Amino acid sequence: MKKILVIDGLNCTSPKSIANEFTASLGLSRQWQGNLDALDDMLYGGFGTPEGGFVLVWNDSKRSEAALGPLFHKLVAIIKNHDDIELQLK
Repeated sequence: MKKILVIDGLNCTSPKSIANEFTASLGLSRQWQGNLDALDDMLYGGFGTPEGGFVLVWNDSKRSEAALGPLFHKLVAIIKNHDDIELQLK
């Protein structure tokens, strides 16, 4: 069974806050600074994310989407590009 990691969408209302939330919730060994290419690289593994993939539950995702607009959709696309990550928007 894959490990479940949770993003709190109430904490994801600006680029800085989403970088902090992703770093903490994904257990990243390096602070993610918001660069989308860097996040994509980190999701491939080796930066603290569980080996063998994981389930990413994004609670209150509608609030994040409203606050972040196009950035939210870019993040979702990056996450969905990783076959070993199951994204659940709640």
